[in-house]
Order: sequence, then structure tokens, then C-alpha cells
Amino acid sequence: MIIIINLRENKVMLLPIEQKVWDLIAQGVEDLDLRLVRVKYMTNPKQRSTLQIMVEPTESTNENRLSVNVNECASVSRMTAAILDVEDPISDAFNLEVSSTGLNRPLVAQQDFEAYKGAKIKLELNTPVEAQKRFTGTITSFDFDTEELDFVELETGKEVKIPYDYMKKANLYYTQQEIDALFKEDKEDK
Repeated sequence: MIIIINLRENKVMLLPIEQKVWDLIAQGVEDLDLRLVRVKYMTNPKQRSTLQIMVEPTESTNENRLSVNVNECASVSRMTAAILDVEDPISDAFNLEVSSTGLNRPLVAQQDFEAYKGAKIKLELNTPVEAQKRFTGTITSFDFDTEELDFVELETGKEVKIPYDYMKKANLYYTQQEIDALFKEDKEDK
């Protein structure tokens, strides 16, 4: 079950436990000059649960795609562990995982869709639109008044409107050719 919660006038797709952790650590992450991108709590009956925290530099954009380094992840991990030890929002044992967003950055907050306008995304829905729950397309805009994502489907070129509260999961998407080009650019820069 996904619950849509208002966070600083910005809606985010979070479960209640994820919202609680977000609220506890958001200011600390911001104090480290980082942006909290996602809090995800994953349970597994055969293993320990995992609390995943994703962060990025506050100056990261669709154009520069800056990433955090290991030391920044370690700082977030120490800060998060200290807060969670005191506040104890999760009663079961769990592993804490802090990471960068990676190439296929999740888009969680409404503002993410505006910030990544023009980017290609893979989108999974809770509620079908035009009898479809999965889409791949390019973001054209996000309307904060109607809370709808406008994008153009890659395969058909069709314009589609998706209500934000229908969304289950959204990530940036790159073709293999685009990934190869990014790695080639990275090698040439070194």
C-alpha cells in the first residue's frame, strides 16, 4: 500500500514508517548539504529488513547528475543511525543502507518530475491509465495544480497524463546506447 503524504508542500510517495524516518532525518541530511531523495523500508521474512536511504548533492540537476561520495554516505549513515537509535521508529532489527541515487535515479517527490523535465523515465502505476500500468516516456511537464504528470510515450509518441496519486514507482531511464555514451564521455574526461 502506498500512501501519499504532504511533505513541506511537496507530495512524496511513502509508507507511514518511511515518512516517520524521512521526518526524523531530513534536516540532518540538509545540514550535510545533501538532498534526501528516497527512504525505502523493505521487509523480507527470510532475512533482516533493510532501510534504504538515497541522497544526492543539493546542486545535482538533470544536466550535471552530480553524485555523493563514500564519505558523504558514511556521514549520512552515522547521523541516521544515531537518530534512529534514540527515536527507535522501527521495532525490528534492520540493515541500514545509504547510497547515491545511481544512474536510474528514482523520482519520488512531485518536484522531482519538474526538475527532470525532458528526461526519459520508466513509470509503474498502482491504478491503470488507458488499461496500462507500465510506461516508458519523456517528461514534458508536471502540473502542480492538477497533480498530473504529462509525458510522451517512447514507443507510440502518444501524449499521456498520469495523476500523481496513481504512481507506484518512477525512475530515470537510459537506453544501452545512452549508457555507453555516458561511460565513453566519462573516460574521455579523465
